[in-house]
Parts: sequence; C-alpha cells; structure tokens
Amino acid sequence: MSILDYFFNSANNKRKRSADVAKERLQIIVAYERNQRQKSPDYLPLLRQEIMAVIKKYVHVDSEQIKVELNQDQERSVLELNIMLPPEEEKAQEENSSNNNASTQTQVTEQQKEKNADEALS
Repeated sequence: MSILDYFFNSANNKRKRSADVAKERLQIIVAYERNQRQKSPDYLPLLRQEIMAVIKKYVHVDSEQIKVELNQDQERSVLELNIMLPPEEEKAQEENSSNNNASTQTQVTEQQKEKNADEALS
C-alpha cells in the first residue's frame, strides 16, 4: 500500500460517511413527515362536515352527537363514525309535526284556490 492510496482511501471513506449521515437524516425526516400525515389527514374535517350534512338531511341530530375518528395502524386505516340518534318518541313527534305542517299548508293552498276561483266567477 502506497502513501497515495492511504490518502485517497481516507478521502473516499469520509465521503461515504457523509453520504451515510445525509441518508440517515433524510430517512428521519421522511419518517417524521409520514407520521405527521397519518395523524390527521387534510380531508378529514371536510369529510366530517359532509357526513354531518347528509345525516342531518334525514335525522335531526346535534353536531356534538356525531363523532368521526380515523384510527390507523401499519396495515390499515379505519374511519369510525359514532352517532347518538334521538329516542324514537322524539322522531315520532317530529314526523307528526312535519306532517301536520304539510297538511296545514295543503289546506291553506286549497282555500286560496277556492277563494281565487270565487273571485274569478264574480
């Protein structure tokens, strides 16, 4: 082994060491970024709002009674949706009141038609 080989090999070893260090640092950064992304996806708040809107379209539920969670492990992601529905009695009362409102509106509309027909004949 010559003196020149000694200097050239040590320079190459330093380069390899700095490359290994840089690679290690990048791996740490990538792992950190993946971990941050997995904690809360960007689309989760919008997804929650849309799910709440659809549920409220069919059932009267407070926003506080709807829980949306995303659970993740290394193999899969699970979207968990918990909804506390109102008791059946409240649902029946709401349906009755909406049916009563609809029948009242129908009666008013029919009365207006009769009134308009009477005015047209006069």
